[in-house]
Amino acid sequence: MKIIDNYAYPDWDNYYCNNLLHTVYGHPTRELTEKQFLIEYFKNKNIINSIDVGAHIGFHSLFLSNICQNVCSFEANPDNFSCFQYNTRNIKNIHGFNFAIGDKNDSCKIEIPWDFPIKENINSGMGYITDGKSTQMKRLDDLYLSDINFIK
Repeated sequence: MKIIDNYAYPDWDNYYCNNLLHTVYGHPTRELTEKQFLIEYFKNKNIINSIDVGAHIGFHSLFLSNICQNVCSFEANPDNFSCFQYNTRNIKNIHGFNFAIGDKNDSCKIEIPWDFPIKENINSGMGYITDGKSTQMKRLDDLYLSDINFIK
């Protein structure tokens, strides 16, 4: 784990650590664009409980914690989850879970596309779920969460 601008990132992540506002080309990052969308979406809404599926290092969970009473965050990648725990350690209304959300209660595997064509953009948020046995996967419906107002 490395700390950059007060955020923890996996050591091997070389994209998100650039910054969370603009890409190296000067364009707004996806995170900034999504945050701006959420600010507009939540305007004049009373969102009490939200879910963050694929919480990564906690960027969206931290934002949601400021406008929701409770945030349930799910991150399957153990490297990301360690960073998520560090980044959200002082936030009492974020509840983190280290497993994948899927269409069945089973096991799965997390793949990172190490062969991504632009090596400067290998990032821990690019992981995806495949068949395998290294990570636990649960169905969201089986977690019996109630009164959910928003799911990311």
